[in-house]
Amino acid sequence: MWFHPPAVLPTGNIFGAVVFAAVLVGAWTFFALRIRHLIRLLRLGRPENRLDHLPERIGFFLRGVLGQSGVLRNPIPGLAHFFTFWGFIVIQLGALNLWANGLGFSLPVIATPQYGVVLDIFLVLVTVALLVFAYRRAILRPMALKSQSHDWKDGMIILGLILMVVVTLVGTETFGYLAASQSAAEYTPLAGFFSAPFTGIPMGAALALYRLFWWSHILTVLGFLIYIPYSKHLHLLATPFNVFLKKSEAQPKGALPLIPDIEGRFEREEPVGASKITDFTWKQLLDGYACTECGRCNAVCPALATGKPLWPKEIILGVKEQLFDDGGRLLAKTIDTSGDEDQGRVIPLVGGRIKDETLWSCTNCGACVEVCPVNIDHVTKIADMRRHLVMEEEGRFPKELTPLFTSMERNNNALQMRNDTRADWARDLGIKLLADDPNVPVLYWVGCMGSFDARNRKVATAFVKVLQAAGVDFAILGPEESCTGDPARRIGNEYLWQTLAQQNIEVLNGYGFNRRVATATSGEDVEASVARPPRRRTIVTACPHCFNSIKNEYTQLGGDYHVVHHTQYINVLMMTGKLKLPEGFDTRTMTYHDPCYIGRWNDIYDEPRKILNVISSNGVTEMGRNRNHSFCCGGGGGRVWMEEKTGTRVNHARVQEALDTGASAMAAACPFCITMFEDGITAKGKGDDFKVEDIAEILARALESAPTSGAVSAPAEE
Repeated sequence: MWFHPPAVLPTGNIFGAVVFAAVLVGAWTFFALRIRHLIRLLRLGRPENRLDHLPERIGFFLRGVLGQSGVLRNPIPGLAHFFTFWGFIVIQLGALNLWANGLGFSLPVIATPQYGVVLDIFLVLVTVALLVFAYRRAILRPMALKSQSHDWKDGMIILGLILMVVVTLVGTETFGYLAASQSAAEYTPLAGFFSAPFTGIPMGAALALYRLFWWSHILTVLGFLIYIPYSKHLHLLATPFNVFLKKSEAQPKGALPLIPDIEGRFEREEPVGASKITDFTWKQLLDGYACTECGRCNAVCPALATGKPLWPKEIILGVKEQLFDDGGRLLAKTIDTSGDEDQGRVIPLVGGRIKDETLWSCTNCGACVEVCPVNIDHVTKIADMRRHLVMEEEGRFPKELTPLFTSMERNNNALQMRNDTRADWARDLGIKLLADDPNVPVLYWVGCMGSFDARNRKVATAFVKVLQAAGVDFAILGPEESCTGDPARRIGNEYLWQTLAQQNIEVLNGYGFNRRVATATSGEDVEASVARPPRRRTIVTACPHCFNSIKNEYTQLGGDYHVVHHTQYINVLMMTGKLKLPEGFDTRTMTYHDPCYIGRWNDIYDEPRKILNVISSNGVTEMGRNRNHSFCCGGGGGRVWMEEKTGTRVNHARVQEALDTGASAMAAACPFCITMFEDGITAKGKGDDFKVEDIAEILARALESAPTSGAVSAPAEE
């Protein structure tokens, strides 16, 4: 029989069953009303499509939710969370059967001794997990669990509730077994173990204790049900949705979202950044619900680690708290969001709950996004709030950025130089301009640092020597090249980025580099507006920021290009035999720093190491934080142009990590990193015995000892 009455009726009679049914309906009604309110709050956010790529999203759910892949990256608390998650599911299925018992029947499969064994195993595992959590919170107190706005109480309350669920369920099993006269159908391992001391108690006492524990368990679980959506553990409900709805892997990690029709927004006086909750998308608001407050983002943040006022977790919680504070009044129409004045608001989001200096401390390194177990995007929220400060507020950005913006607007570069001198560094190197030979297969995108900065001109010169040694047919744009706009976009000046990006796209399209041969207009294919037929061309650059912007962000404005970082290109030249190097040429002990914009944002880790392992006799001596766990140089997010006045300098901290390896040299692959590290090395008084060099510089020196030549076309597209 699929459905059968329980061996012992926990509610006693029809009156008890009616009372239980009323309690059950009441609890679920409270829960449903809260969920309805939470959904209404999310709908205050801007629309965003997160239902594309459904097969991929099912994979996200299977790996991230059922497989708990995110939390398992940190083994000990990860395993504890894994068993708590699955224990929660198994226990709740058991709770369904107990609810059914209260109404006079039992559920199939769940009301079996076999399921009882599985349930007891998870009860033990959950108890062990609770001990681990309590030990971490009460004894270890790791930095990750610290918070500016929350104390330990809520976390301990939830641990206490889970423990009560476990204890009352074990009591229900134990005395239910005794009340059923030790029936085999009611036996479970824990019931058999804990019932032994009570074997001789009267049947009436066993029945009373069974009903006491049953009601205690029911009320604890239903209280838990009501409490969760009001507590910080709302993430138990929101995380599965947040993981399922995370950004598709088809979208580049390193791309910030586009503000479409930005000029029209200015004209219509619509927001171009985020200063209130209605400026965020509903998915950005959902991030706040999903935050587990595990603090892993705080633990890896280079700004926080060096004493800056940036706690990434508090950014997410700040937006959530603003949603809860303002959301009810917005739904009740007591806040007017039609104009610039915030009516009825007690605390503003930007400048109030989240301070300006907090937003300006971010280096955009992406470590917080990388480590988050529930796929929260901190960086995009920071970028949106920076956009508000730069484009909607007068003078609410660091004053040292004003010359940067002025130079980018007037000179098309970030270094306050005349752009017609952009190719001066190349005058005596025999480098062609693309205007003189428009059909070359490879364009070397030099970037502002390589063109104008004295230190990074040496990198550009070295890379040219590498290309020439391999016989690569390449050219540069010279004065036709403008800043990609990356610094402006990361700082928050989206309008300036779009202006420069469109200018560069027009130039590149004019030379036939765009891979798009048609665009869709009203459902019809039309020819792309390029001066020459699109064909396979390669853009190579030594700047990760230029690389990321052209490769991942210019597509938002119609520019689709085959872009490779110079470490990728050099690796292909070596693998195809076009570039032969003396193995073990460099005898120094060398460490390598992973730049954020080719590392975490674009997953380029192996190619630089392959090159260094060939030319260095000692290979690469890794720093403790490397690859996707690398520490930032401190120059990203426009920070290379900002003063660092609080705490320890980020670049100094990273240089110290490099020195601690015992290496005598540091290899890099980014002009910003080189600039930041040279400053840090000088500050530590190590300029004479510790050097930072771009991989191209090390290669060029090796080639001088064993020059080769050949002919090569562009590497195959990825």
